Amino acid sequence: MSVTPVKGSLEERLARTSRWLVVSVILATSLAAITLFQHLKHALVPEIGIWQSHLITIVAGSLVAAVAGYFSLRRLGRLSELAEAERKERQQVEGELQQRAVEHRSLAAIVESSQDAIIGEDLDGTVHSWNKGAERLYGWSAEEMIGRNLALIVPDELAEELRDIPAKVCQGERVEPYRTVRKRKDGSLVDVSLTVSPVKDEEGRIIGASAIARDITELRHAEDELRRSEEQHRTMVNAMLDTAADGIITMDENGAVEAINPAALRMFGYSAGEVLGRSINMLMPEPQRTEHDSYVRRHLETQEKRVVGIGREVLGQKKDGSQFPVELSLSEVRISERQMFTGFVRDITDRKRLEEEFLHAQKMEAVGRLASGIAHDFNNMLMGMIGCSRMAAKNLAPGSPERELVQEIGAEAERGVSLTKRLLTFSRKKGFSPEPIDVNAVLQQSEPMIRQLVGEDIELEVRLAPSLGPVLADPGQIEQVVMNLVVNARDAMPLGGTLRIETSRFLGSGEEGPYVGRDGSHVTISVIDDGVGMDQETKLRAFEPFFTTKEAGAGTGLGLATVYGIVKQLGGHVNLSSELGEGSAFAIHLPRTHRAPLQVDDEVDSPAAKGGKETVLVVEDERLVRASVRALLSDLGYRVLVAENGRNAVRVSDDHEGRIDLLLSDIVMPGMSGPDLAREIESRRPGVKTLYMSAHPQEVLIEQGRIAPGQPAIAKPFNEDTLAQKIRSVLDAPRDIADADAQEPVEETP
Repeated sequence: MSVTPVKGSLEERLARTSRWLVVSVILATSLAAITLFQHLKHALVPEIGIWQSHLITIVAGSLVAAVAGYFSLRRLGRLSELAEAERKERQQVEGELQQRAVEHRSLAAIVESSQDAIIGEDLDGTVHSWNKGAERLYGWSAEEMIGRNLALIVPDELAEELRDIPAKVCQGERVEPYRTVRKRKDGSLVDVSLTVSPVKDEEGRIIGASAIARDITELRHAEDELRRSEEQHRTMVNAMLDTAADGIITMDENGAVEAINPAALRMFGYSAGEVLGRSINMLMPEPQRTEHDSYVRRHLETQEKRVVGIGREVLGQKKDGSQFPVELSLSEVRISERQMFTGFVRDITDRKRLEEEFLHAQKMEAVGRLASGIAHDFNNMLMGMIGCSRMAAKNLAPGSPERELVQEIGAEAERGVSLTKRLLTFSRKKGFSPEPIDVNAVLQQSEPMIRQLVGEDIELEVRLAPSLGPVLADPGQIEQVVMNLVVNARDAMPLGGTLRIETSRFLGSGEEGPYVGRDGSHVTISVIDDGVGMDQETKLRAFEPFFTTKEAGAGTGLGLATVYGIVKQLGGHVNLSSELGEGSAFAIHLPRTHRAPLQVDDEVDSPAAKGGKETVLVVEDERLVRASVRALLSDLGYRVLVAENGRNAVRVSDDHEGRIDLLLSDIVMPGMSGPDLAREIESRRPGVKTLYMSAHPQEVLIEQGRIAPGQPAIAKPFNEDTLAQKIRSVLDAPRDIADADAQEPVEETP
């Protein structure tokens, strides 16, 4: 606010005005006196009297005085107005000065109480103000720093700041907050955030600078800790990504790959440089590639989103063009206003193979159950055929054509028994029991099944070398190995050909190859075909699990792997030689054993059948089997009681007054099972012995809980000798109840 300049004080101006009035009066009196004098000079003028002259003089002087007083009073009023205006102006100026003083004190209090260091300096860096915050931050007091240069607190390595900052300030620029280092009084360094602003005077000239510094030591430590934490987290995440078994791929909204982990690179067969920046559709086959491109275009045009979901099964495409099933999970995230997608890819090739193998195993289990059921029914039929043929042959004259025909029927039935045994071998679930066996004998028994397996368009040649010596194996293992090799050879000859199965002695390691043998005495089984043969890559992978050259669904890829596993389990080895178009030759080398071989057939040669005079209760629901067993037992001298089921057997037992020495019962029957019948008969006739018979394999019956392990049982079909030996072994065993003669029928409680 400006103030109008006034010459002198109000009192001086009033005094001057009074003096001016006095002078005016004197002047007026002098004028009157002059006028009177003039009138006196004209006294002689008769026209004007002296008193008139005086009167004129007085009137004139009064007029002059009045005029002078009038102007003096006007001047005095003006001076009064000016005095009042000056007073008000002085009061306003004093109020503004007081307000400025309050603001200055408040600003000074703020500066002094600030935790930040606030420093005022000249353009040459000389300090002229230094607040308490600066004292705390730098350790220098205001008295020590005012008048000194700021170079005291700037480290030598940052001396260029003393040149750069003043240059910017002189140009009117404000130095925005930046991080730097300053030096304390004790020489220690402190991290600060520094702001420097120019200071201007009332005319806008830059006269200095104001610097504000804030201690950021704790902030820097926190940032360092955060940086270390982020680095550790990044390292951990990278380690997780690098070691993850699943592929992880990050892409932008256009589908361009921005990150891909090593598992995904291995999965698809690419290097990182071949994938980064390119569209993700390079990892997709058609039509998924086209569908993905259209989806990306639709998304960019309409922002339409389609949730892919978790665990979606799709096809991936490798660098070599091969396709494989993957499980894809896709998530969406926004990072710095960018829309990103992360895909988690899992190769489910092995899982799919296991699923297929599981389905195949289920089908095989179903086939096995079906085979077991068929074998059961077939065994019952064969049992009747064998029994009836033998009974019929006894009633025919020796050497007659009729007797020979009946015996031929019995022989064919016996061969049917052999087939059902092989069928049960493949269907039953049991571990193998290695024993000394004659490989030639196993192959001879398997030959009929092999001929049926290869079909009529393949010529089968079996050449068995004599005196091979035994090997330690389970007959079922040998059969499975040979059958798998035969199936492989049959599939390699779709248009027919020749299949040779040979045995020989092997005394050396043979030719070099990936599956070479080792020196020693071995029995060799060779399976040779003249089919399509194999190339080198196929030979190297022939025994890998799940590897197959057949079309999808045509094979499991486990046939040769099973062969390899069984042979290794038996301590042997496999040699494979093959060329494309020239067929394949598999040589199975099994170590010989010095233990004597056992008979492979379940039927063991024995002395003549021995019968007895005991009473046997036969319970069988199959009429033909029941009649055959009754005839066999009668020929052996036993007294025979028969029943068609469990309830009928209880009635027969109750009606029979004599003793019953043996219960010969089928296990699986309608109504009452064999074990239930045995418990019922034993409760009525303590001491009676039990022998079960069944067309089901005994281990299956034990597994199903139908009979307990160790209970006497005989497998149908059986011949007279086997039945006689089994019955005598049961009857001649020590009794649980000593006084068997005390056995009496027990009446059923009504």
